[in-house]
Amino acid sequence: MKYSLCLDIGTTNIRCAICDPIQKNPIKNIVYDKLQIIYLPGGYVEIDSQQLWAQILQLIHKCISTSNISIDQVSSLGISAQRNTFVTWDKTSGKEFHNLIVWKDLRAKELVEEYNNKSWSLWALNNASKLLYRITGQKRFLAGSVLKFMNAQVSLRLLWILTHNQSVCDNIVKKNVLFGTLDTWLIYKLTNGAHHITDVSHAASTGLYDPFTLGWAQWALSLFKIPVSILPKVLATWNGREDICVHSEHLGREIPIRVSITDQSASMYGLSCVKKGDIKLTMGTGSFMDVNTCDKPHASLEGLYPLVGWQLSSKRSNVVYLVEGSSYGTGSLIEFCKTKGLFSNVEETSALASSVPSSGGVVFAMGFSGLQDPSMQEPNSVMGFLHHTENTMDKKYFVRALLDSVAFRVKQIYDIMLKETEFQFKTIRVDGGCSRNDFLCQLIADLTQVRVWRPSQTESSIVGVAKLISDCEKNKLDHPVDEDEFEVDGTEFLPRFELYEQHMNTYRLWSMEMSVCWASDTELR
Repeated sequence: MKYSLCLDIGTTNIRCAICDPIQKNPIKNIVYDKLQIIYLPGGYVEIDSQQLWAQILQLIHKCISTSNISIDQVSSLGISAQRNTFVTWDKTSGKEFHNLIVWKDLRAKELVEEYNNKSWSLWALNNASKLLYRITGQKRFLAGSVLKFMNAQVSLRLLWILTHNQSVCDNIVKKNVLFGTLDTWLIYKLTNGAHHITDVSHAASTGLYDPFTLGWAQWALSLFKIPVSILPKVLATWNGREDICVHSEHLGREIPIRVSITDQSASMYGLSCVKKGDIKLTMGTGSFMDVNTCDKPHASLEGLYPLVGWQLSSKRSNVVYLVEGSSYGTGSLIEFCKTKGLFSNVEETSALASSVPSSGGVVFAMGFSGLQDPSMQEPNSVMGFLHHTENTMDKKYFVRALLDSVAFRVKQIYDIMLKETEFQFKTIRVDGGCSRNDFLCQLIADLTQVRVWRPSQTESSIVGVAKLISDCEKNKLDHPVDEDEFEVDGTEFLPRFELYEQHMNTYRLWSMEMSVCWASDTELR
């Protein structure tokens, strides 16, 4: 029996699993560790690269040792990683110039605002795109006419490093700098520096790669003065090559690295959202709603982001695209409110919220990593409770308002998806830690008026990596999926149509308050 070793590096946890490709639920053994994130003044969010490297190796060894299998039974490694966390390192020594910079990091916030509001270059790009759209009629240029930069993308945070880190500046001149997102850095470490590569799903999320042309975006590299020499080679998500292997010194033998994919794409595949129009919602550190647009990237005018979901061979015809809407504060908001004493454990929030018929007029304005409007833009961070009275000081109302706000944000994104993609959705498949909250899943079903399905195994990123390895090795590239077979084991939440207007009244109040906060950047308590 041969098994796959699957590694998932999220924003909150690191998971390592031994997966049996024959089983419908492929996870044979899984171990976890908490990701150690460093929060610094000024909105800096980092990960100690050496600590993470040691942590990953320890977790892999622990997973194998507790699985009752030998390393000789492991035939492949697959990696799923959080997007847009990156690092630069010395090409000669392999030593990192700085800590990994997490996608939630806000050090380039002023740069983002400057480029979005004052940059003549972006103004020219927007207007040139508008002209090209009139000439060609291609929607990608229409989307380019309203292009804005975001903190969560790599682009401006990388520019900040290239201009503020003296060691990087000095070594750029010597062409001695390599850049990589988390997957690139990890593969470089696992292969002892033999490969400086990334997969197309990671590249497409950085803001430096054009999903429409499937290449590094020359306009972005020129605008930010990013040298091509520091960028990794972009490969397909599935790798059939035998030379890209974990070095034997790390695990005792060479193991081929077969899959590298972003966490959201992996969960999409793990939830079997492989047909055009399939939709999933991951509620983890943030909320990420993705729709499979098949072989066509989506050009959005309202802030949705076109991504490459996966590419299962070097052929362009094997590229599957996604369109995504996101809210960066979900699990992080809930954990933050826990630290403030609103509840003792996250599990009790569902019961607390369900114990009251409404939030009693309490409104929670969410904005842990920047308050986003429905178009996914990012003004200053604001967060807090509004309109509470003596009659609603009970924590049940605050918890209800907190969970309401998470669901309302999903409702906003869902409405944009409906408007822009023109798909009709029958089921929203959910995963992530917050999806285990029954109240939240039910409220989302009520608000969207669509059935919500939660599988019993919510580790969808790990499952997705395992399924990718298995399907590609069996050449199941057409992805035949029996929906009934997929949904044998799980929980469904059916919309309660009779409560729709009641929820919508609260939603309208929340939307109005969020609009006020957006317009005034109010300091909330």
